[in-house]
Parts: sequence; C-alpha cells; structure tokens
Amino acid sequence: MCGRTFCAIDPVLLQKSCQYADPATGKLVTPDWVDPPTGDSYHPSYNIGPTTFTPVLLSTAHHSSDQSGKRTLQPMRWGLIPQWHKGDRASFKAMHNNCRGETISEKSTFSVPFSKGKRCVVIAEGFYEWQTVGSKKIPYLFTKKESHVKEEKVAPGEVKTDSSPNRLLADSKNTGENNQPVAATKPLLFMAGIFDVCKCQDGPLYSYSIITTEAVGAVGKVHHRMPVILETDEDVARWLSFKDFPSSKVKDLITGRDCLESHQVTDKVNNVRYQEPDCPLPLPTKSMLEKNLSKGDLRNWFSKPDASKPKSELTEQACEPTKRKLKPDDDKEPILKYLKKDVD
Repeated sequence: MCGRTFCAIDPVLLQKSCQYADPATGKLVTPDWVDPPTGDSYHPSYNIGPTTFTPVLLSTAHHSSDQSGKRTLQPMRWGLIPQWHKGDRASFKAMHNNCRGETISEKSTFSVPFSKGKRCVVIAEGFYEWQTVGSKKIPYLFTKKESHVKEEKVAPGEVKTDSSPNRLLADSKNTGENNQPVAATKPLLFMAGIFDVCKCQDGPLYSYSIITTEAVGAVGKVHHRMPVILETDEDVARWLSFKDFPSSKVKDLITGRDCLESHQVTDKVNNVRYQEPDCPLPLPTKSMLEKNLSKGDLRNWFSKPDASKPKSELTEQACEPTKRKLKPDDDKEPILKYLKKDVD
C-alpha cells in the first residue's frame, strides 16, 4: 500500500518539473495549474497523509474538448470518493487511498472511473513505507534511482540540482516564507492513479486513489505492496491519453518497476502532524558513523600541539582546559603569570 508521501516542491518549480514534449510540435510544454471547483489548493509538505490535496496530472480533455494530448496540473484530494456520494466529504468514511491493480476492474468504486478513462498521474518526490520488525515499525523513504533519470533529455520530473549524494540534506535548508519548501531535491515520482468527481455540498469534489501492485526491488524488501510507477514520459502519455488508449490498452502498465531506492528515516514521520524538513533525511548509518569517528580522526583529536605554532597559539590552547587554582600571593596580573608557566 501507499499511505504517506513527500512532496515539498514549490508549485512554480513543480510546473517546470512536469514539462513534456508536445505531441504535435515536439516542443517542451509547461502544464498550467487548474484550480479545483472547491477552491482547495496544494501546499508543499514533507509528510503528506490521506485527505490532503496533492498535485496530479490530467489530460486537458477532462476539462474541455481539447484532444491535442496536452496536460494540466490540478490539486486533488487523496482518497477517492465515488461519484454517487451526495453528502459532505467528511461524511464519507471509507478509506480509498489505494486501489489494488489486480482487482481494479472488479469493484465498482474503482471499475467505473477506470472504464470511463478517469486516469491521473499522482506526483510526489517520494513515499514512505514501514517495515515490520517484531513489534516495531521502521519507516523508509522511497525515491527514484538517480540512474533512472536520463541526462541528455528532460525526463519526467527531472530537476537540475546539485549532484551531491546528500541533496536531501543540503536542500532541507532551502525554505521560503513560513518555512515553506521551495525546491525539489530528487527526480519526481509519477504514480498511476484513478479519480472521480462527486457532488458534495461545497461543489464538485475531485479525489483520487493510487494504484498499487505487488512490490519488487527495494520496496519488496520492506513491504509487499508498492505504487504503480510510470517510469517514462511515454508511460505517462499513454496513461493520460484515455481517448487513444482505453483501459484495456494500459493494463500492461499496472506492474511493479524496480526503479526506486530507499533509506531509513526518523520515526517522527509516524505522526502525520510532524511536518519538519528532517522527515525525508536519511538516518546516520553505522558506516557513516565509523567514517566520521575513524581512528585517524581520533588520533587527530588527541594529538599533541604542533611545535611549529607560535607560543601565543599554544597559550590559548592551554588556557581553556586547565583547572589549576591561583595562589593568594600572586601579583596583580595572576592570569598572565599562570599562562606563562603553562607555556614555559
């Protein structure tokens, strides 16, 4: 399953990250944001739970008669509410955060929108999953492998940032007003989803469910389910183009992809109310600690003062750790006298 995601990228940069080649001209196109009828909006977050409005990609054909294959970005509620629901959104208690790909054509809640081509692409920088070890649940963050991003082309979700292996750590300080994230740290994930529109009291409500499948690769070592990842822009185009590719022609995309990597994160993410920038950061591993506290470092820590340094520098070094008490008969400048003794 997929019950928590991470998308802290600024809305403007998110648009640039979702650029795609226009089917007619081949030129890069930046999708426009479309506000949902309910007025809800996307807010960048390091720890996203169900019922939150997150960014999704849609075909423009869902909003107009445009059949050009163009895409739009829209905030949509995570947790599908079927179109037959008539009450307030809070009154719908069923949790449809995920949809099993194997049974997507069997349950009406999912089969109806799937058959009608209501397919979307859920965007995130990564997702959290928990590994059960005895009575403990250990959280991991899964992101796209760097090797699965093509440098010579603008791949889906690729963001040109610092090539440092610790970009998550480096960019966690890159925040704007009110501690809001402003930059992407990893290639984005594009997950297959389905959506529906119900007539709630506050207007038409768009909501989605993430399609899951049997876990493979890095995810399979932690959990038995994973989101369906649309790995290439061709996959994204097929999934969104419901006019050209009906449901029967995209079922091959509903499969596990070994394109993710992971690292353990703080267990503070267990609480969805915890929204601090350290949520996606990797916990220090044993090898990292051993490297930072290597024998060489310890030798440097306890090494003798450098004899080539001037006495003034050695005096400063000797001053702080020394606890010797001054005698009552010292002269008017006892500290200087005392330091001089240490140096001599």
